[in-house]
Amino acid sequence: MKSFISEVVSEYILNHTSFEKLCLIVPSKRAGIFLINELINQLEEPKFAPLVYSIEEFTEELATSKKANTTHQLVSLYELYCQHLPKDKRDPFELFLQWAPKLLKDFSDIDAYCLNSESVLSNLGSYYALENVLEKEQNSSFDESFWKIIPALYESFTTQLAEQQLGTIGMLYREAVDTIEIYLEHTTQYHYFIGFNALNKAEERMFQAFLSEDKGKIVWDLDEALYNDKVHAAGRFIQEYQSKWTYYRKTPYTFKETGFSEEKEIAIHGLSGNIEQAKEVGRLIEQLKTEDSGTAIIFGNELLLLPVLGHLPHDCSDWNVTMGYPIGSLPLVRFFQDCVEFHKGLAEGNYSYETLERVLHFPMIRSSYKDTEIKVTEFLSHLYASHSYEINHELIRPLQENEVGVILFQKCTNAHDLLRLLGQLSKHLKDQFTAVSHSLELSSLEGIDKVLRQLENHFNHITFEFSISAFSVLFAELLGQQNIDFKGDPKAKFQLMGMLESRVLDFENLIITDVNEGVLPVGKNDQSFFPFALKKHFGLPTFLDNDAIYSYHFYRLIQRAKKAHILYNAQSEGLHAGEQSRFVRQLLLMSNSNHKVSEILSTSKIDVKRHENRVVEKTKSMIERLNLLAKSGFSPTSLSTYLKNPVDFYDRYLLGIKDNETLGPVLSNFNRGTLVHNTLEDLYKPYLNQLLTLEIIEEMERKVNGVMHANYVEIYDKSKTIRGENKLILAAYEQAIKTLLTQEKVRMNKGNEIEVIALEEKFTIPLTLKEVDTEINIVGTIDRIDRVNGTLRIIDYKTGLVKKKALEFKSWDQFYGDFHTQPLFQVLLYAWAKKEEINLNKSIDIGVISLKSPKEYMLPFYRKEVPSGDPQITTDFFNEIDGFISSLIQEIFDLKHPFISTEE
Repeated sequence: MKSFISEVVSEYILNHTSFEKLCLIVPSKRAGIFLINELINQLEEPKFAPLVYSIEEFTEELATSKKANTTHQLVSLYELYCQHLPKDKRDPFELFLQWAPKLLKDFSDIDAYCLNSESVLSNLGSYYALENVLEKEQNSSFDESFWKIIPALYESFTTQLAEQQLGTIGMLYREAVDTIEIYLEHTTQYHYFIGFNALNKAEERMFQAFLSEDKGKIVWDLDEALYNDKVHAAGRFIQEYQSKWTYYRKTPYTFKETGFSEEKEIAIHGLSGNIEQAKEVGRLIEQLKTEDSGTAIIFGNELLLLPVLGHLPHDCSDWNVTMGYPIGSLPLVRFFQDCVEFHKGLAEGNYSYETLERVLHFPMIRSSYKDTEIKVTEFLSHLYASHSYEINHELIRPLQENEVGVILFQKCTNAHDLLRLLGQLSKHLKDQFTAVSHSLELSSLEGIDKVLRQLENHFNHITFEFSISAFSVLFAELLGQQNIDFKGDPKAKFQLMGMLESRVLDFENLIITDVNEGVLPVGKNDQSFFPFALKKHFGLPTFLDNDAIYSYHFYRLIQRAKKAHILYNAQSEGLHAGEQSRFVRQLLLMSNSNHKVSEILSTSKIDVKRHENRVVEKTKSMIERLNLLAKSGFSPTSLSTYLKNPVDFYDRYLLGIKDNETLGPVLSNFNRGTLVHNTLEDLYKPYLNQLLTLEIIEEMERKVNGVMHANYVEIYDKSKTIRGENKLILAAYEQAIKTLLTQEKVRMNKGNEIEVIALEEKFTIPLTLKEVDTEINIVGTIDRIDRVNGTLRIIDYKTGLVKKKALEFKSWDQFYGDFHTQPLFQVLLYAWAKKEEINLNKSIDIGVISLKSPKEYMLPFYRKEVPSGDPQITTDFFNEIDGFISSLIQEIFDLKHPFISTEE
């Protein structure tokens, strides 16, 4: 296979005796590197190299201005935005940053497509003004006053940049068009524009100017079959140029490439997920190692690079990464973002425990505390236990015991302090990573430092309020634009690159990943304020143009390949997953006898192993631990845990392994239960042992909010501030308690007398078993004991949902292995604990009040086989409870009866 670059060099460039008179313009810098390497390969003697530019570099050569960096553009635009709108009409900087990149791109496109800004932007304003009228919606950022100032904002923005000899890339294109005639008058060089496809209007005018003055030639890279197909999107742009440009009407271009119609093996692989794609790439490389020809791995989604590198064959070293990798997903960058978020929260009083935990658990930070690790652990444990959300610098002083701690936890009162902190942190980490030769982390730090330099260069010139919150948004925005540029051998056998890096390059073997709809092509996006209709009217690129661009890139790669493996995510879950790209469907439908196309649908190979229940044999030391537990008391919860899963009982009560519950900004289930129980106790306690009245209930209703808030502060957050989701949780429980109180009033209005006897009553019941030679106690707390019309009721509160059927007693076997029976077992245990005080000659009810369904009031325990009207609890039933509890305790202590997991 003769590649496109090889053909260009041999057919065009080598025909020139003097390369000094040549200027070669290619779509990207990387394409230029490959072009120079091919020129070196074909030269027989040393020569001075021709000038090689990417199109953006060449545009800057033609223009007198330089491209302004992103920070400069955003800061300048916001300052002018503030001048054009009154304070009550404009967004703060952090909100401005959410939509400003779109506006900057639109401004740049207006220039790149050489449009009349006044006409375009006034039409844009009219469109949104009409939309607001029709939809009757007003947005504070984009109301009528905003759209009215857009033309003036564009004018002042572009004027200010021009005065500074700076510009957006679009401004540079417009300036290049304006100066092209002067350039052509004075240049003595001949220009080759190599491998282009979709051009903006400025590029079209520049290219045509070189053609008309006979000072340049365009070398298109398109197969004759794709060019002649007037329906296929791959040839759309070049077909338009051939038909519309005056030059080509006089001098038609001859397309000689016919490789697309030659023999090819195309295998389409449907794989379940990204990791399976990465594994498949590794397997395919293993197969292609022995082939003489080169292979390109093209990433539809560039984030798949690292997983693929992790699955390359161990004995394969002849590979090169020819692409930039976005640093935003790398651990070091996420660590810096966590540091910013931590200090932002600290400054705003909205501290996040998880953010601090992530900062301290970053490997390089964690290792720096290795000599004082117990102190860090104790510090985090203290925060966890105290539920402290109002953290201050005095509280984090213990973390400043080493060099990195002094840097990381210094006080930042403004964005300038935070910028200085990040600079110091970057320098410290750079020294650490240099010492251990961590090249990926060092490359990440280069990207971070580039962002910090941009911010530092502009910091002293910012004229508006620049808070830490605004800093965090801008920092994240700039980091998202940074890539690591990998450097390697362009002659390596396996080249790993993104789709755009593949421009003008050819390979006999291809592996293309993520060929899914929404990835290749990308499809619609909202990175513009211009609606589709206005874009079409003014000739701005639409999503249809982007689809055609990616169609060209995809088929241009295939046109010279001999073997192509096309991978897509066939997983049925997730965004874009499972849907083949239209490119895949096109290949399957296109009739070409020389193409051998096959489909391979692969599924993950999962080794299904029979689950073996965990068995823990009992030892004498376990019995000693059980003796201590029995003396302190078995609770209803501990016995319920044993009934559900004995191994869970062993883990929790013998090994002391607690549930992994991380402190977060949202109340845990345990804290919710405590909050509700304490609130109900505080409400009812003043009225113990007296008949409740409507006036008492109404007084309790008025107190609900205050009592619950006080308990929230006591058990969870000392800052007395209810935040975020917790507001909704408290509001829901407040409403649930008020609904419960309403149900009390409904029953009282019907003539029922309610008297609360006890609340949160603790009990300790000694148990003697001749089979178990130790002191045994059963302990617990009964939430509520009351009387309704003389009937004793024993009630357990539950914050979770409990259904009536869960209170039905069928047999004692129902309690084994089923956690849904826990509420029933607990209320039976409460009744058993009070059996000495219960007069079975009088009626008794036991049951549950669920705060998830308070309208149902008390859900009663019942036995279906007991006739209606007969007592549910009798002496015989108490004896059954006695026997069940005794046998359960004996089983727990039985050395011959191991702890066996009941969970599959």
